[in-house]
Amino acid sequence: MKREITCLGCNIKVPAESRVCPFCKQPLIASSAERPQEEYAWKQPVQKDSSQAFKEFYLKYGKWLMPPVALVCLVSIAYVVFLMLTGLSIDIPKDPVFQIKARTVKADGGVIILTGTIKNHGEDLQTLSLRSVRVSARFKLKNGSVEKKHVFPKTDHGAEGALLHGETGAFEIKAPQGASSVVLVAEIVDLGESRRFRLPGERTK
Repeated sequence: MKREITCLGCNIKVPAESRVCPFCKQPLIASSAERPQEEYAWKQPVQKDSSQAFKEFYLKYGKWLMPPVALVCLVSIAYVVFLMLTGLSIDIPKDPVFQIKARTVKADGGVIILTGTIKNHGEDLQTLSLRSVRVSARFKLKNGSVEKKHVFPKTDHGAEGALLHGETGAFEIKAPQGASSVVLVAEIVDLGESRRFRLPGERTK
């Protein structure tokens, strides 16, 4: 049985395959209820499968993305290997007065050097004062023992242990062989008879 639709111009039933009404000669415009689905299928967007979309994207851009992705992976692996070879992690407790920054440098013979800076956010520690600031390094060795080292930071003008407010000093500490981690803290040292050490976070007064 042939499918029929109603011409909206003359309200007469005509065959659905007709494009023009044979009675009123007007183009056929079917109502939404009588509209054949196949005639409007082309208007519906085609939903692509996600795997198919990824495949098309890879074929189109994959050759351009592979080199930088491989480079990032190689750099990440190299960094992890470097950390494993050095085997030295740095822990710097938060200190509002003295800000310490440090990194490891591998020297000849596999020697690890801690190099860094310390900035004074507190009161002036002048050259002629009996008080000086020093960096204390507490190394934990792989055999479980602990070794401590101390160093007085140097400023640009050559002063050791004397830092004015806002001034920065540099320091270097040679890590003992077999060290796996180190804790760096700043200490105020009283060079007079009443020798005293400042704990991290304590005021300089």
